[in-house]
Amino acid sequence: MNKKNYLTVCVLLLVLILGRSPESVWPWGSVIVKPLAGGRRPGSSGGRYEIRPIDRKGTSGDPVGSNAAGRPVRGNSLNFRPGELIVKVKEGFPSLAGRLSRNADDTGSRHLDILNRQFGVTRVEAVFDNRGGGRTISQNNPLTKVMLLKLGERADVHSALRAYADLDEIEYAELNYIYHIFSSPDDPFISSQYSLFSASSYGIDALRGWSIESGDRSIMIAIIDTGVDYRHEDLRGKVVRGYDFVNEDHDPMDDNGHGTHVAGIAAGIANNGRGIAGVCPECSVLAVKVVTADGSGANSWIANGIANAVNLGAKVLNMSLGGLDNSHTIRMAVEHAWQQGAILVAASGNDGSSAPMYPAALPQTISVGATGRYRDRTSFSNYGNTLELAAPGESIYGTVPGNRYEPWNGTSMAAPQVSGVVGLILSRNSFLNAAQVRQILDRTASDIGPSGRDMYYGYGRVNVLAALAQVPDSSGNLPNVPDIGDEDDYPVPSPENRYLCGSGGGALFSSTLVALGLVSLSSSWQRRKGKRQKKLYT
Repeated sequence: MNKKNYLTVCVLLLVLILGRSPESVWPWGSVIVKPLAGGRRPGSSGGRYEIRPIDRKGTSGDPVGSNAAGRPVRGNSLNFRPGELIVKVKEGFPSLAGRLSRNADDTGSRHLDILNRQFGVTRVEAVFDNRGGGRTISQNNPLTKVMLLKLGERADVHSALRAYADLDEIEYAELNYIYHIFSSPDDPFISSQYSLFSASSYGIDALRGWSIESGDRSIMIAIIDTGVDYRHEDLRGKVVRGYDFVNEDHDPMDDNGHGTHVAGIAAGIANNGRGIAGVCPECSVLAVKVVTADGSGANSWIANGIANAVNLGAKVLNMSLGGLDNSHTIRMAVEHAWQQGAILVAASGNDGSSAPMYPAALPQTISVGATGRYRDRTSFSNYGNTLELAAPGESIYGTVPGNRYEPWNGTSMAAPQVSGVVGLILSRNSFLNAAQVRQILDRTASDIGPSGRDMYYGYGRVNVLAALAQVPDSSGNLPNVPDIGDEDDYPVPSPENRYLCGSGGGALFSSTLVALGLVSLSSSWQRRKGKRQKKLYT
């Protein structure tokens, strides 16, 4: 008998003796015993079984497994933090939250204690822990039952994943997946914010929308990202410092640049003679750092950041990040934020595919794709049935740490424009709920694809002017939209000709264009056709 057959016989004998389940991960983490088609449990008459080695990364090659109760066990992805698991304790079982100060093998559950010793768990901590301050999560909230387990150095994380999911006390177990930001730098010499111009210019019509509303400081847009450079000249004085879940402190300074860029797009200061203007220039920004300097963030950080942003009073949550893994923990955080009345916006992803990215693909989230500088579609923007809206995502100028400005590409740049529009809508009427805001955005978007909602643009490119025209104030009155000319006659900025002519009546509008270098103080707006355009009013 050769060595392989000998091993097979030995393992099958162990199955008979110990009565392991038909498909089992063994404690030494080296083999899986699995019935073949038509097979029976070891020990019964007949049936065929295979013994498969687990690869070095700990997975048997199965896509997504399940535990004995049929609950999902997600764990085939390699995009996760090693040595960490997230588990949720079922309702009816005591939460671990009150026992975190004790040893990991003294959780109050005998079965959990046994597994914690088996896998050398060194630490058990709550994922949603109120470190960032704000309103405290009630002990009756299901979020308090989500725990992060830190395994011993020699523990096989995939074996642990299945073992914990098999416990009656556990509702789900998953790896601590890693999500990534969605952007890339572009040519640094493009000097126009075309995205703020009219739909015919491939923009979102923000400049004309400011004739109705330019934001309110009480409306806070949370940038759940790499942090924010709160000292930047175009953000200074408007950034509320949230929590840094990466370094576990109260200084969410940006060490990557992505979060600062996103913040400037959403709410950069206007009318200050510097740099750029954000879509909602009068809104405030909440900086929540959940992503490292290399652009990756653990789901435990991101989920806690989402809950923390809501606890601190953010009305709009921007998430220019994501991943392929549909994390239970992220979904719980998103559902919590939605139930608290927050409006969540997320980038659809930059793979140019129909693969859903999370959290954008979740039903509570507005998924945003990217349109181009001189075209409707971009090659990198993800598409699909969950896509809800589009916004410009090519050569989008934003703030960069160190009082700099750069144009970047990505759905990461498209999402904060939608977040900015949401901020404008809530600034005009803060009593609107999330469903009403989404209805306004969807109904007023510029339908640039097939009629109605489609998989490449959703309902279309977001349109600031059209959206605000449908927002009643707190008294129920719709705005008087001034006659400001046809959008087809609206001036189009270009890299070749930064100085355009026209006559602008709004201080915010005209000062912003001067700051952008699109007009000079002595210029007067004119239509491209040569006729004088009517004045704008703010």
